[in-house]
Amino acid sequence: MAKHTLKRVFFSFITLGSLAFGLSAGAVPRRVILIRHAEKPDVKSDDLSPEGFKRAQALTQLFERQPALVSFGYPAVYFAARYQRGTSSNRSVETLTPLVQKYKQTLQTPFLPVDYQGLVHVLMTEPQLNGKVVMMAWPHGDIPAIAKALGAKAPDHWNPNTFDRIWLLDFSGPDGSIVTFHDLSQNLMPGDSH
Repeated sequence: MAKHTLKRVFFSFITLGSLAFGLSAGAVPRRVILIRHAEKPDVKSDDLSPEGFKRAQALTQLFERQPALVSFGYPAVYFAARYQRGTSSNRSVETLTPLVQKYKQTLQTPFLPVDYQGLVHVLMTEPQLNGKVVMMAWPHGDIPAIAKALGAKAPDHWNPNTFDRIWLLDFSGPDGSIVTFHDLSQNLMPGDSH
């Protein structure tokens, strides 16, 4: 069975097991790398702007330019907010697609942006994610709530004009209950903050 097929089967199992059957708490990822989708156009569109597509491509160099991000390993799973015409944009998917393709992974998109609580539940209960690195791209409005739901002491607000940050959540302690939060620059494109 091909690697991408196994990952698809793996996540189908995660979704069914965690959401339908309510796995018990106790599984905790080692690290969550949380980014906002890349730049959006000034006009109404579900897609990235040309600058956003450049950032998405630049993200393929993120781990080479910032090797500390993968000090606990490369992401085992990549999540993006699911696209549904009329209710959400495709920008989170478009942001991670080049990176996921580079590492021959499958992008997981089981949750709409408003359903981020389901994603948090999976991250904190799925044994197959225990001790793993997870990366996700999401719309900015929900990122603070995701970080807080994962136990981070994160800011209450993500600036709507900011596309170049990484929120890094590291879990430690015997039960993973200690969450260290870092706000980092992607430092990938001219003009990125430091």
